[in-house]
Amino acid sequence: MFSKKPVSWFLTDSGRKFSFAFITGTGIIFTASKFVPHTLLLNKYKEFVHYYRDAKPVELSKELQDRCQSCFDLLSLSDVHRNLISPFSVTGFDLFHAGSTCSKFGVAVGIPVNFTYKTLEDVAKDKILVFI
Repeated sequence: MFSKKPVSWFLTDSGRKFSFAFITGTGIIFTASKFVPHTLLLNKYKEFVHYYRDAKPVELSKELQDRCQSCFDLLSLSDVHRNLISPFSVTGFDLFHAGSTCSKFGVAVGIPVNFTYKTLEDVAKDKILVFI
């Protein structure tokens, strides 16, 4: 028979120190994993979701850039916030956003290619895949 249970080690001084260090380290790691991509690694995050064609990033069309500027006008954004926001083309059909206007690293706003469609004929149906 065992006289001590394995859980009782956590009640010792060394067990408490280990538990404190483990929980604190885990909390720091989880916080950093959410914080770092939106600040320090924002450009790498942006490169990861950017829309590429022929191994080169696709730039936003002039029309979409004008729409972004008109959205900024509708929102009455200050020049400081306008300079922090950088729109770019993104893969898929969903908008993408990362970063914060409260940090010096800015905001990356991904605009998908379907925002350029005006009619049904504009949709490249042969390039859309539906997985079931």
